[in-house]
Formats: sequence, C-alpha cells, structure tokens
Amino acid sequence: MKHVIIGTAGHIDHGKTCLTKALTGVDTDRLKEEQKRGITIENGYANLVLPNGQTASIIDVPGHEKFVKNMIAGATGIDAVMLIVAADEGVMPQTREHLDILQLLDIEVGVVVLTKKDLVDDEMLELVKEDVQDAVAGSFLEDAPMIAVSAYNKEGIDELKESLVQLLQDAQEKNHDRYFRLPIDRVFTIKGHGTVVTGTSLDGTIKNDAQIEVYPQQKLSRVREMQNHNAQANKVTAGMRVAMNLPDFDKSELKRGDVVAEPGTVILTTKIDVKLTITKDCEYVIKNASQLHFYHGTREMTCKIRLLEGDEVKAGETTYAQLRFKEPLAARNKDRFVIRFFSPMITVGGGMILDVSARNHKRCHAETLAVFDRLASEDYAERLDQVIAERGIWPTTAEDLIVRENESKAVVKQTVRKLLDAKSVVLIEKYYYAVRELQIIWQEIEEILGEYHKANPLRNGMNIAELRSRIYNGQVPKKEVVLSYFEEQGKLRFEKESVALSTFEPTILEGYDDLMKEIEAYYVKADVRFPSNDEVRAQTFAAKDMKAFERVFERMRKDGKLIALDSKYCVWHEAYDKALSTFKEMSKTQKEIKLAEFKDAMEFSRKFAQVYLEYWDRTQVTRRIGDAHALRQ
Repeated sequence: MKHVIIGTAGHIDHGKTCLTKALTGVDTDRLKEEQKRGITIENGYANLVLPNGQTASIIDVPGHEKFVKNMIAGATGIDAVMLIVAADEGVMPQTREHLDILQLLDIEVGVVVLTKKDLVDDEMLELVKEDVQDAVAGSFLEDAPMIAVSAYNKEGIDELKESLVQLLQDAQEKNHDRYFRLPIDRVFTIKGHGTVVTGTSLDGTIKNDAQIEVYPQQKLSRVREMQNHNAQANKVTAGMRVAMNLPDFDKSELKRGDVVAEPGTVILTTKIDVKLTITKDCEYVIKNASQLHFYHGTREMTCKIRLLEGDEVKAGETTYAQLRFKEPLAARNKDRFVIRFFSPMITVGGGMILDVSARNHKRCHAETLAVFDRLASEDYAERLDQVIAERGIWPTTAEDLIVRENESKAVVKQTVRKLLDAKSVVLIEKYYYAVRELQIIWQEIEEILGEYHKANPLRNGMNIAELRSRIYNGQVPKKEVVLSYFEEQGKLRFEKESVALSTFEPTILEGYDDLMKEIEAYYVKADVRFPSNDEVRAQTFAAKDMKAFERVFERMRKDGKLIALDSKYCVWHEAYDKALSTFKEMSKTQKEIKLAEFKDAMEFSRKFAQVYLEYWDRTQVTRRIGDAHALRQ
C-alpha cells in the first residue's frame, strides 16, 4: 500500500486546523497555548481515511510568520499539499512564503483549498479565485484543482475528499529500497517505556527490534516498539508517521533535528555543495560570505555561504554555492533544503544538496562550474560519474555510493556498470575510481617520486609509508589500493619497504664508487670481527663528506652487502655467512650453545659473540634457552 503524507500550508487563521478537523475529526491543536490563543504553534498530525478506503497522514503546520521554521520541519517528507487560502482574505504574505517553501522542497502535487466559503458571496469568491490563480501561476499548483469549502457547515468537504483520492494516486511513492531514515520532530517520555521519538519516515523500511543509529550523536539503540497513528506497527516504511521507542536513550540526549537511521547510512559533514535558487519575489541580495539560517529535515542551523559563480545572487536566479557549518549536518546527496535571512527573518531560497562530502573549490572558475554542472545533471550516469570523481583518491564502494546518493542498490549498481563499460570508471578490488582522477593521482605520484629519485640516486626508492602519507595528506585509509594498482599497471616497483618508479634504477654518482670500494675493503679486512659504524666513518674519507657516506652506507645495507646487526654495528655479508655457518655446524652436535662456546669456536671476543647471538634471537634464527641459544627448526 502506498503511504502518503499530505501537508497543509497557508497564512495564519486561514482555517488549516479547522479543515483538518473537518476531514479527520481530529483537533491537531494539542498544546494549551494553541487552544488558548487559537493559533497553531507546533505541527499537528492526524490520520485521514478517504472514500476509497485509502489512508493518508495529514500534517497541519502553523501559519504565523514567527513559526515558519516549524512549517518547514512539517513540510519535510510530505508527498502532496493542500494550499489553504481563506475566501474572506485572499492571498496573504505567508501564503506566498509557504508556496515558495513548497517549491524549494520540490513538492510536485497539490490542491488549492478556499476555506470559509460560508463567509463570502459568489462575487467575492470569484475575486479570491483570480487572486489565487495569479499567485500560483508558474508553480506546480498552476493547474491544480481549486475547491471552495466550509469547515463550519461541511460544504465542499466531500468534493475535497474525492479530489484527495486522485491526489494520492498522482503522488509519487517513496522509495522503500533505500536505507531507512527518520528526522525527529518530537521527543518525550512515556512511563514504563522510556524515551519516544516521532517523525515522518523519509526512506526505506525498518522493523521492531532492529538496530538504529542516531545522528549526529552516532549512538546506537534498539527499536523496542513502534506505532503509526496510535496503532502498533511491527514494520514501518517510507511515507508513514512513526512513533518509535528508543530504550537506550535518555530524553535529554535527543532533540528535534536529530536523525534516526540504519547504522552507517547517513553522512556527517560540515561542508556541502549545493544548487541554490533564490525566490522570485525576494527583495534582498544574497552576498558571498553571508550568514544564513539553514533548514534541512527538521533541523535548523546557521551557515556561511560561499558563492561560486559571482559575488552576489538576486531574486529568481539559480547558482552554485558551498554552505559551511560550525556543527555537523547529517544528510545525504540530493536532499532538499531552505535558507532564510537573519534579519528580517524571511525565506530567501533553497535547493538541492549536490555533494555531502564537498571539497574546496576555486570561485568563478570554469572547471569548478563544469564539475557542478555534472553533479546537477539529470543524466544520472553523468552525475554518478562525477560523484565518484569527487572522491578523488579516497576508496569508494558500491555501498558508499548507495548511502551517499540515497538511491536503491539496483539503480546504483546498474549505473556503475554503465560507467565501467564506458571505461570512465575502474574497479580496483571492491573500490571505484574515476579514470580521470587516477590520471591526476598518477601525475602527483610521478612528480613526488621523480624529485625523490633525483635527490636520492643511491636509494632503491622512497619509503612506502611516506609516499602514502604524501598522497593522502597524512590521512591514509585503512585499505589502500591505488599504489598496488599502479604496480599492476607496470608504473611502480616495490622492494621491501620502498617504492620507486619502474623506470628508475639506482645509480652511483661520480666519486661515490671510490667511497663504496673503500668501505667494502675496510669491512672485508675486518672479517667476522666487525668494526663499529662510527669507526668506519672515521677511518674513510667520508669524514670529509658525511652526506656522501650516509648515502653509500645506506645503499650498501639495502643491497645486502652489509648486514646491520644493530644500530651500532654492521658486518660484511660474507663474514656474516661465515659466522652463521659456524653456529649451524656446532648445532649438529649440540642442541644448546652458550655464548662462551660460540666465542671460542670463532676465536673472537665476547663482545662480537653477544652481538651475533642477540641479532639471531631477534630475527628468530635462534631462540634463547636460559643462558644458551638453540637453532630454530
């Protein structure tokens, strides 16, 4: 069954709450202050049963200008709207502002309801109809039904219900295949149950006893019990009003604007890229770096706007921008939002989130605007290609894309397959990368390693960890696959802990070959009685060029000519083999060999024997047994 949310919209005292009661029998003004003052302050909710048996939820929103933020929260997730205009007043300021908000939130289906029909004559009613037609011209309500009713004597109510039947058929059903998400609009406690939250389910499906995560807290809880319009529900889906018992939360930990979702399925961000439209009647200019009120779901925040196409944007214009927040926003790509001025507090625009993981961009730059054009493209393959490209070097799985894009698995996987076939995207293990981004990454790697090889011609390559840190700006992911990909492409060569361009070969610079021969001669002469590193430095001409010595010395160690027994001593590789061979021969006749026994067999001092044996213990050639050493099998 299709679950549909119908919202009311319109100016204060135009009869939204009375109309809701006439349709459902429910008075949605539940607060004492609302009943005392005769105005709606908080959003109200009621269940509507239509003549064909179809049910829908009605959200009754406040019309007072001071409570527009509550109206925006209520309008989040609605599928259709009743724009309500009092026949005795006609179009008023909040009528226009609410209509602007509905369009910014991309509501596409609705009906215009003229209330208080019993208070005007036919001539006045016709004048109001003309007034309304002018107001909705060019909007999604331009060709919508317009029905005059009286909540007082019920005239027109049956006709309105029949119109709502058609409205529900026209409303697009929400996607149940997406990950579940519910912005919280109320938090309270029930004795014996604990903390309860309510909201409109935007996406997906969830069952009782499922595990959820609340954002931005990122705290987990089990769902103990759920209701839909006071009826127990074992499962809720997108488009339903939901009350949810979260036993692992205290009421003080939650507030309106928090988001309940399946674990790991919402992105927390402090920077988003957006496509922004300014309302056509906006009297103010939005300037770059302005502070604004931002509304998303049921959350209200402040943001700073960074315009990317100019220094200001005016009424009726659409532009690209980046919005920055001091606190984390829980969102998904393609979510809708509204922005309002600080003073005066009026709605000035809104639009769609293009990228929840926004990067820094150059302002008024052709390539930046081309990127945004692709992100805003109606061709989903073109958009998804750019979404993957925006991730750059960071690994992106199909699951990541499904979460970010708020799309079904089938749609994302089918689109990614098209991109793979077109060779604009490649799959490395389970991660997707844009081919053009890999080309940019390779240019950076080639430049880094090229400079390193030029400065260190004797070394086999750069430390792998250092290169990873450079290309990931110090934040290396747990799973790094890009370097391995370039190795498979024949562009990189790995050797132990180092990486080099495949075209690079270590070379001996002029004059270094003499130093290498001098060091080699010193160690060969010392044989198994190795000198200290400091002694070698002092006895070669390296004392005159310490940098040259360090380069050659490191190269000889990496080439295996010198074996580093510890930080102070190295031994020539042939001498090392001689010492190890002696120990192995001794092990054939005695299982455990003491230091003194090895010292006597080698005919050198205790110092040399101890360094060899400790090195073999560390490298697991031998194992220590009391004061003796045994060869490992």
